[in-house]
Amino acid sequence: MTDRIENSEKHEALEEKIHQQGQARRTHISELLDTMRDEYKDLLNEAQDLLNNHEGIRWEELDMIRRLSQYGEGLHAVGKAYSAINPVGCNNS
Repeated sequence: MTDRIENSEKHEALEEKIHQQGQARRTHISELLDTMRDEYKDLLNEAQDLLNNHEGIRWEELDMIRRLSQYGEGLHAVGKAYSAINPVGCNNS
C-alpha cells in the first residue's frame, strides 16, 4: 500500500513538473511567434514596396522572395510548435 501511495505522489509531482515546464515553453514560443509574425509582416510590406517600385523582377529580387518565403516557413513551423506544446501547459483540471 505504501508503494502505491509513493508512486501516486511521484506521478502527481511529475505531472506538475511537466505542466510547469510546458507552461513556460508555451509562453516562450508564444512570444517568439508574436515577434516573428510582426517581423514577417514588416518584411512583407518592405518587399511589396520594393517590387511595386520596379518594372520587372530581377534575379536578386526573386532570391529575396525565396528567402522571405523561407522566413514564412519558419514562422509556420513555430506556429506548429506552439500548437503542439499548448495543451501541455494548459490546466488539466
